[in-house]
Amino acid sequence: MPRRVIVRPDAEADIAAAFDWYEGQQSGLGHEFLNEIERCISRIADHPESYPTIHRQYRQALTKRFPYKVFYIAEADIIRVFAVLHTTRHRARDQRAQAAAAVPVRYLCEIAERGNGAVGEVKPRELRHVLIKRAC
Repeated sequence: MPRRVIVRPDAEADIAAAFDWYEGQQSGLGHEFLNEIERCISRIADHPESYPTIHRQYRQALTKRFPYKVFYIAEADIIRVFAVLHTTRHRARDQRAQAAAAVPVRYLCEIAERGNGAVGEVKPRELRHVLIKRAC
């Protein structure tokens, strides 16, 4: 049975920025990106343990069509998506910031641990509505 998924505000902002960029490149491409993110999150909800652990309880899943990673924490009854990052931009930023491999993990852990309350969290089903409403 799929677990309940919550998309944290930081991840929502990541998705919104990518949506805007893809939509600016070609009309409709932003919506295709959003569909791919929704499919990836759905796969995570169905089989959260099938994706690699990057540090302690933090996991990542790659999208199939677009070069993005979805970072999440799988708890007993809930999955918290805390970042959605472009694979090459993320890697380039990390290499410039520090050569140490632990730095990106610490950065992601910081994002994940910022406020554990439900304030500002969005369920994946509501994400499309929030992004489209913001664009109008």
